[in-house]
Amino acid sequence: MGGAEYEEIESVRRKMRKEKEDWCGGSVREGEVGSEMVTKNQLLLISFFALL
Repeated sequence: MGGAEYEEIESVRRKMRKEKEDWCGGSVREGEVGSEMVTKNQLLLISFFALL
């Protein structure tokens, strides 16, 4: 116990930090990972504004 949970939490934190850097920098690397992330973020943003 603990090890696997910690790894999972850390990986999520790293992912979130990376996405935040991509957003703030305004530069997202091209490629399947980058474009997939942009698409997800755009959908999130659109749905967020749709709720307002």
